[in-house]
Amino acid sequence: MLKKIYVLLFCITACTSHAQVIHPDSIYTVEDVIVSSNRLSRYTTGSKIVELDSALLTDKNNNTLADLLASQTQVFVKSYGIAGLSTPSFRGMNASQTAILWNGFNISSPMNGGQDLALLPINFVNTIKLQYGGAGALWGSGAIGGTIHLINTPAFDKGFTAGTSLSTGSFRDQQENVEISISKKRFISTTKFFHHQATNNFTYQNLAQYNKPEQTMKNAEFNQNGIIQENYFKINTAQHLSFRFWHQNNNRNLPASMTTDQSKANQKDEVIRSTIEWQRLKDKTAYFVRAAYFDETLAYADPQISLVSKSQSKTFIAEAESKIKLTDQQVLNIGINNTYNTAITKDYTFTPTQNRTSIFGSYQVRNKKSTLKSTLSARQEFISKGANPFTASVGAEAWFIKNIRLRGIVSKNYRIPTFNDLYWAQGGNPNLLPEEGWSEELGLAYFICKNKFSLEYEITALNSHVNNWIMWTPNNVGIWSPENIAEVVSRGLESDLKVHGTVRKLNMDIGFQYQHIETIYEKSNSSDQSSIGKQLIYTPVDKALISLGLEYRRFRIGGTYNYVGYRYTTADNVQFLKPYQLINLTFSKTVMFSSLLLKAYLQINNVTHEVYQNIAYYATPLQSYQVGIIINFNQPNKNKLNELR
Repeated sequence: MLKKIYVLLFCITACTSHAQVIHPDSIYTVEDVIVSSNRLSRYTTGSKIVELDSALLTDKNNNTLADLLASQTQVFVKSYGIAGLSTPSFRGMNASQTAILWNGFNISSPMNGGQDLALLPINFVNTIKLQYGGAGALWGSGAIGGTIHLINTPAFDKGFTAGTSLSTGSFRDQQENVEISISKKRFISTTKFFHHQATNNFTYQNLAQYNKPEQTMKNAEFNQNGIIQENYFKINTAQHLSFRFWHQNNNRNLPASMTTDQSKANQKDEVIRSTIEWQRLKDKTAYFVRAAYFDETLAYADPQISLVSKSQSKTFIAEAESKIKLTDQQVLNIGINNTYNTAITKDYTFTPTQNRTSIFGSYQVRNKKSTLKSTLSARQEFISKGANPFTASVGAEAWFIKNIRLRGIVSKNYRIPTFNDLYWAQGGNPNLLPEEGWSEELGLAYFICKNKFSLEYEITALNSHVNNWIMWTPNNVGIWSPENIAEVVSRGLESDLKVHGTVRKLNMDIGFQYQHIETIYEKSNSSDQSSIGKQLIYTPVDKALISLGLEYRRFRIGGTYNYVGYRYTTADNVQFLKPYQLINLTFSKTVMFSSLLLKAYLQINNVTHEVYQNIAYYATPLQSYQVGIIINFNQPNKNKLNELR
């Protein structure tokens, strides 16, 4: 099977990846920025960190985070169709074992422990980083499989910037994005708006019916709109203040599966996210004080079964931390976090609250040449109700003969049960223990950079063991309830290759990513032992991405090829979904003037009309397209114009 995969991958001749490749599209350079996500930039020694290239985010700014991760990374995205729920899976772990952070704040729902990636627009952030593996000591509960960092990084003294992107595509898909920013020496104000709607009336093959007839998707319409406001202030050379506000509405119909005649279900989501942060930066010390308020409302209605369900969750976060430079080679970070959660829904018998206080710290030491460094981190969490988990990690990184890097990390991680796990009226279990376990990884990387050619190759071996795995299973009377019934082990290899070369005015990018990860049930307290030694459901063992791209005089041709292997649909691995392969092509042309950027693009998805299922009996579209234009204008401040002259 692996041989077939590699043959297929290297036979693809029209693929590209913008991820992690520097492009000349951007007409802006970052000079003076506010320090953000301080722990991410300094105390993740030994971890695998992938930053998605800014040019990729520009190209994909009319897509959702679900689309981006599924097509450009090793993260497996579980999707219930084009208008359905989409959740991430890092290294075989589930969605609630992934932490999603917005500028350092965990935005995962206290009710279900996750976030729907289909509701997170890319254009609302300008930096996305993926941290693979456990990081509970840095980010707390849920950071077991991986962490997604969504970051707004400002740049002062850039003048007036205005931009828009418009796109239209198959299934009456339309999106409009607008951004306006005023950037002075001591003040920045940025406003972004987006609107996205689609009918999603695509044709698909119904694999659940005899002869697999073609049908048209119904009740899959959606309408989304949102606004984000960012304000940044330089109080003086040492102090900065920032404020961000995010409001979004989502209204979508939920289509039926292939086994159901029709659906009239509808879901409305409204989110409010606001943060404020003060920073004081000195030569040997840095202080950060930040706070956040999140309010999420979900209204679900299904008139066919006379069901109306509404829920609301609120989160208050306050955090303070400091960085202290002990010597030129030693840095200490200490901090405290308080998170208060509450939820209101008729599906609980009362209104639960949860108060969590964490004390955390990191110590980093390195040699004078920074060729060897190590970081020790620890976190103690105190929860108003339940256990008080402790977690720690130690990571190291060493460079040999300038172009070989060896890194590794060992971490203890945990996830506390969600409100749904504990308090769901029909089956909640208030006696659940937190999931906890250890993860280890070791990575070896090789780098070459010569003239106009660069190559980077890394192979990573990983292992993770999670105890008290929470699973929802039916009890004796048929009511589903969560229990700590399993121990799960995840082991495997990840391989990453990136090549960039330039011949005169022709740029070429090559990328290859492959992972083989077995995530199996080691033990189970359930009476049914058929899952022991078997792969977790909807968790592919093999996943691969190959990419090629050519760019000449700002005209780019490229695409991506994705392979997703077998996914089992039953715990005993008897039933499964076949592997699928997706090829996407992109054509774009960029025109640049002194202060204006124009870019037109055409994106063709699923070029080969692949019939596939991501989740059993949830339809996915065949070939589709998207065409759009991006316009960015920048007028520098007067002092900058004088410098340019």
